[in-house]
Amino acid sequence: MTALQAEIRLNSLKTVVFRLESSINKPVGDENVLLAPLCDGIEAIFRFGLKSSVFGLKKWDYWCWIEALIDYLPNDRQKLAYIHAVTFVKSCNKINSYQGYGRQFIRLALMKRLLPYTVQSLANSAILKYWYRNSAVVRDKVMREMFLEILKEVNEHVFTLDFKNCSFLDETWLIPVLRHVDIVPCKQLGLIVRAVNGRVIVAQVRKNSAAEDAGIAYGDTLDELVGIVLRKTTAGKVVDLLKRNTGRPISCTLVKGKLHTGQLFPPSAERMTVITADPYKEKDSDFGKAPQQLAGFEETPVHASDTIAIYAATYYGKLAVGEDGGVAVIEDSILDILKQNNKPRPVFLNLTETNIVVTDQATSKVLGTHSFTETSSCGRRTDRKEMIAFVSGETTCNMAKNFYCYVFEMTTERIKNYKQRQTPVTIKHSKPYKMEEFKAKTSRYRHEIDQAEEREKAAIKKLVFANHEADEKEKERDALKRRKHLLEQKLDAVEDRIFDKEKFYREELGRKEREDRQRKILDELEEEDERKFEKLEAEIRRYENAADYSEHKCAECRRRLQTVTRETERFKMRLRAAVGKGRELEEQNKFVGRHLRKLEISEEKRGDREEAFENKIRELWQLRRDEEMRYEAAERKIGRLEVEKSVLKEKLYEETQKLDDVKSMMNETMNGLGRF
Repeated sequence: MTALQAEIRLNSLKTVVFRLESSINKPVGDENVLLAPLCDGIEAIFRFGLKSSVFGLKKWDYWCWIEALIDYLPNDRQKLAYIHAVTFVKSCNKINSYQGYGRQFIRLALMKRLLPYTVQSLANSAILKYWYRNSAVVRDKVMREMFLEILKEVNEHVFTLDFKNCSFLDETWLIPVLRHVDIVPCKQLGLIVRAVNGRVIVAQVRKNSAAEDAGIAYGDTLDELVGIVLRKTTAGKVVDLLKRNTGRPISCTLVKGKLHTGQLFPPSAERMTVITADPYKEKDSDFGKAPQQLAGFEETPVHASDTIAIYAATYYGKLAVGEDGGVAVIEDSILDILKQNNKPRPVFLNLTETNIVVTDQATSKVLGTHSFTETSSCGRRTDRKEMIAFVSGETTCNMAKNFYCYVFEMTTERIKNYKQRQTPVTIKHSKPYKMEEFKAKTSRYRHEIDQAEEREKAAIKKLVFANHEADEKEKERDALKRRKHLLEQKLDAVEDRIFDKEKFYREELGRKEREDRQRKILDELEEEDERKFEKLEAEIRRYENAADYSEHKCAECRRRLQTVTRETERFKMRLRAAVGKGRELEEQNKFVGRHLRKLEISEEKRGDREEAFENKIRELWQLRRDEEMRYEAAERKIGRLEVEKSVLKEKLYEETQKLDDVKSMMNETMNGLGRF
């Protein structure tokens, strides 16, 4: 029964590989529908016949022997690749079970083509019997060879898999859709989450909110936030993490609730069922203090509460700056746009908590909206400080490939006029107008305007500093990437040196061992040569005896053949004599008949003679029958002799062949003895 089950598993895996052959020229990615059945088939064979534990106290999985196999591998380059794969899998902080580690290793081994090496190394190691029963596929030689052939066919495919997308390998083989977005924690985020079965699930997204603009939807899972894995994290901790980053763009990794095919991701669907059974309900229209709500905390505003973050400016145009969205392109971009002599356009710059909104002063039409996640840098020229600009991409900064520089002119007069229009001052006089009172109020208003300008400059400095910090972090990230690349190169160089040293040490050790073994080998060779010489002499004698016996048998067969040939000739002569005698008797019978008709005798004498002649005829017919029987017996004996003759010829041919074989073996033996 176990053999039948193992054969069924191998056949199902072979069927999946055969279906995968149609896409051999196309890389196999996470979106391929055959990837999950392929990995599941390999996992089923790895688990078939696996022992639970020595005493049955602990549940083992195939990852346990994969991790233990490192100590039993031979020293070669594939061993280093195997160690790297196991180390990488163990470093995944999104996995918490043997099953998840094993599945991540299978995915990595498919991409690195390590599965045949792993199975072959396990078969050649001493731990195979410790981990598997006799019924396992990897312990049966024939089924193991079939499994290796299937894995070699799998190695002909190219796999392009995302190893960071491993959060749900503990639960399923299906690989969900992973998305990286940038969000700004604020009141306008509009995101509500709940912690269900160790996962942070999006329970609600408000319409027209920043979370909806970022592509976050109901049923998505928050996988990482600011580089921190959210596995087994409560919603309160997520709120605290967002509070610490209020007003600043942060990275967020999402696991979408739907697969590439549009179907619901099963683990997310199970948790969405829990949320549907106990939905979150808001008590009033504004943001409440619900424990699941991420946008209900107080945040520090970008500008002061007593001023308006809307500034009057003159828009001169935009310029495409390519893939570089840094601060360095701003000064040259301002000059290039001024050289175009575009018609200036009065606008308002509205700095909200999440966006920069450009509005036409004359028509109040919104000319453009740029979120802070799309804005990569801002600055101004040192020789003309009234000219400012910011650089924005078509999407988030870390994914955008086309950036544009927008140039504006900021003047104190326009800002004053705008603020006076927005906050007009009406003075009602109950007494006659006095010049001193007017001057005092004017100076007070100017002082307030100067304070507003100072606050504006502070806000601009803060924005420039934030962009500068973002650039510095980007540079640090690039430096870390370069350092990581250098470290990887150094690690490869160190591994090469280690491999060369191990090879040198193995060669030295092998040289010493060969020197020690040479003496023993020489003695053993001398003894072996003597034994071989004695064996060759014994074989020569045996071949000579066999040759003599074959010649004797051939001579005896020839003699028997000659005897049978002589007997055959003798019986042929007797047969010819019997035929001649039969013809003579027929002629005598005819002669007697003729004479009987001629005789005219009396009835008595005639009767006696007829009776005598009848007796004579009977005797002649009896003799004829006897001769015929002898003729038939002679023919049968001749047939038997012919059969015996053919058998003797076959035996003679066989003995001749044996004699030739013996002679050829004697010649080979003599040649070997001559070489010896």
